[in-house]
Amino acid sequence: MSDIHSTAYRYDAVCTELSRQPHPYILKMFEREKEDTVFDFKDQMHLYLAGNNNLLTDKRIEDPDCEALYKTLQNNSYVTSLDLRYNLITDEGAKFIAKLIEETTKLTDLNLMCNEIGAVGAEHIAKALLKNESLKHKIK
Repeated sequence: MSDIHSTAYRYDAVCTELSRQPHPYILKMFEREKEDTVFDFKDQMHLYLAGNNNLLTDKRIEDPDCEALYKTLQNNSYVTSLDLRYNLITDEGAKFIAKLIEETTKLTDLNLMCNEIGAVGAEHIAKALLKNESLKHKIK
C-alpha cells in the first residue's frame, strides 16, 4: 500500500475481517490525510493517534485497535511514523505493536509513551527491535 486511499481501504477491510467497528479516531485521521493529499501529493504519512488530544478524540486507542493497526500496516509503505502515546495500550496490544516492528522496514518513528505497557509487553517490543534496524533509535 503506497497511498492513503489504499491504507484506509485496508483498515476498513481488516475491521470487517475482525468483526470490529473501525475506531472513529483512526478513521478521522485517515480522512484528514485524504483531505491533505487532494492538492499535495505525499509518499508517506505520520499517523498521529495520540490519546491526549481532546480536540481530536474522546476515545483512546486500546488493545483490539492495535491488532487492526498491525494487520493494516504490516505490508504498508505509506505510514512511516506512528504516534500512539497517551492511549490505553497494555501488554496485549504491545504484542501486536511488536509484530508490526518485526515485520515492517518502512516504519521509522514510533511513540508509545504513557501507555499501560508492562514488563511483558516491553519484552516483546525489545525483542522485535532486535530484528528491526529502522526503528532502533527512534522509539519513544
